[in-house]
Amino acid sequence: MGLDFVIVGYNQIPMNDILEGLEVTQNLSGAYNHMAGQSVVFSNRRYSYSDLIKESISNAIGRPCEFDIWNMPICAVHYLVSILRKSGLSVEGVNSFNNDKTKLIEILKKSPRAIGISTSYYIDNDPIKEIVEFIRDYDKDVIIIAGGAYIANLCFENDVNQQNWLFKDMGADIYLNDSQGERTLINLCHELKKEAPDLNSIPNLVYKEGKSFCYTARVKENNTLDYNYADCYSFVKDKPIPAVFTRTSRSCSNHCAFCRYPFLGGKYTLACLESVEEELDYLKSIGVEYLVFVDDTFNIPLARFKKLLKLLIQKDYKFKWFSFLRCSDIDDEAFDLMSIAGCKGVFLGIESGDPQILLGMNKRATIEQYKYGINKLKEKGIMTMASCMIGFPGETEETVANTIKFIKETEPTFYSLQMYFHETKVPIADKADIYGITGGGYSWCHNTMDWRMASNLVYKGHQEISNSLFLPIYSFQLWSICYYMSQGFTKEELCEFLRYAKEMMLDSYNNSNPEYRGGQDKKILEVFKNSKMVMKYKEE
Repeated sequence: MGLDFVIVGYNQIPMNDILEGLEVTQNLSGAYNHMAGQSVVFSNRRYSYSDLIKESISNAIGRPCEFDIWNMPICAVHYLVSILRKSGLSVEGVNSFNNDKTKLIEILKKSPRAIGISTSYYIDNDPIKEIVEFIRDYDKDVIIIAGGAYIANLCFENDVNQQNWLFKDMGADIYLNDSQGERTLINLCHELKKEAPDLNSIPNLVYKEGKSFCYTARVKENNTLDYNYADCYSFVKDKPIPAVFTRTSRSCSNHCAFCRYPFLGGKYTLACLESVEEELDYLKSIGVEYLVFVDDTFNIPLARFKKLLKLLIQKDYKFKWFSFLRCSDIDDEAFDLMSIAGCKGVFLGIESGDPQILLGMNKRATIEQYKYGINKLKEKGIMTMASCMIGFPGETEETVANTIKFIKETEPTFYSLQMYFHETKVPIADKADIYGITGGGYSWCHNTMDWRMASNLVYKGHQEISNSLFLPIYSFQLWSICYYMSQGFTKEELCEFLRYAKEMMLDSYNNSNPEYRGGQDKKILEVFKNSKMVMKYKEE
């Protein structure tokens, strides 16, 4: 027997395939328009922004480029490899299913005992099914385990019959149901090494037994974050080291009415700063320069946040970093410290520019706090991404206009504007009778708006906003800016790319004009032709 376990990272389905699959739902749901608004038509096909920028850079270099946001070390893959190895298991990681298939094939030839599929970024079965089918082509007997956020969400949202149907459709052997799950996975991998494994002895599992599924006891995990970080990174010699994801906390201290994360993520948990320091020392020692802190509420509590910023300054790490930020929980001292500590960009979950909608969302923030925060960040030279949604229960054309006005007046560096996605097991769903909410996902209606109106207002908003650059949530958001800067591309080059990409997105939003009135397809291919990084790669 070969390796005890292999963990496979993200599988990006081509945008053209996603839109073709959604085309038949256009009159039933806003999902098609939502994804169309995250993509462009280029060379008669739908492209995600992440694929479009690769085309642009490849054209400038004169050959297919190696730059890809999924070359960033995926959190789940490297974290699980690290903790499983520490438990005495032999483990390998495959960071990107799309980019690392050759590595995966070589591993499969060595007959690993089990393969895990991380589902952190998925919203449906398709990418998981593709990985399962690929694995089965090379090894029909290997045990396939699927776990992560998508599986936990699936179990949270659906009854047992629906779960069984979805699990059968996915095709894996074992499913791990816990928002954390690392302890369950460790125990499972050690159990599978036994001659006669007893899966029923391991909690939080769903596994195939003949033609049905067995559910083991549910025991929520609460794992420590202290001294429990990924320490297995390896990078390509003589190539720029990509940005690395890290976290100093788990779950979220806020309880927004539209979000289930605090329920699934469990109690808000913080790593001690001594542990954070040890991890940062390690990352510095291996040459990492760019970081993304993925904590949902990075600056809460504020006193701890300031201590962390002072640590970054005192240790003189010289990291350039990006993070989430809550403008409602920060002061001038923290803004000053962020700038000195190397912060280059922040993701702001603004959600709405209307005070009544913010109240209904339980955002615990004011428009004044948002405006002040964005202005202070701009003063410090820190890029801002303001993320907003259209269609939350109670939303009207007037409240949407306030959100668009807010973005136009504050002029964040980047913005995202997307249709509201209605979860059926979040706090706002408990007020369905009050708001007249029916439906779910991207197919919803309430007393003052439905998904069709929201979709139209999103498009109208994009047309009105001109002084901030659009960043799609899907496949190319603020962390992508961090990645490309870590590879040597400049903010100015990336912003020029985004300006042309938005024009292409608007022209191809509803497929009404795929040929482009302004010739942006040609312009997008020329964005990086004078880039210093491109010149360097041309010389190689």
